[in-house]
Amino acid sequence: MQPTTKKVIGGIVVIVVAGVALARLNTPSNNEVATPTNTNIDTTSENATTSSAVSTTTTTTTTTPPPQRTYKDGTYNTIGSYRSPAGTDTFGLTITIKDDKVVSTSFDIQAKPEASKRYQQGFAEEYRTQVVGKSVDSINLSIVSGASLTTKSFMDALVTIKAEAKA
Repeated sequence: MQPTTKKVIGGIVVIVVAGVALARLNTPSNNEVATPTNTNIDTTSENATTSSAVSTTTTTTTTTPPPQRTYKDGTYNTIGSYRSPAGTDTFGLTITIKDDKVVSTSFDIQAKPEASKRYQQGFAEEYRTQVVGKSVDSINLSIVSGASLTTKSFMDALVTIKAEAKA
């Protein structure tokens, strides 16, 4: 056999072996992902050269834990009471909490004397705008619609609801 023929056959053998090796590398196993391979063959020289590039991509997923809540979501009821010049007056209070905010509220007027009813009525008409949509812990009413005793008792009733709703 002539030396040139040996070189050509040797080059072909190298190319075939390299092709088989690359085919095995390119076949993904259960835990691998196929990646593109570049093969450069120099047919003008006596030696065949191969090179491969492997690329790996890592994806990291992070999850943000839900924010800590101070209060359990739910609807809470209590009875507020206070001493007025006419005696003891009461009212019913219902507050619905979601995500530590007041989403709804109702005030049940229970006072018997007419003057007390008027103060509770004025409070009931005005307090919602200062409560609904607010963080439970940010509510701090002073005097609503001139009803100082009702407002103070509302704040006391809110403390009771906060203790019941504590997460």
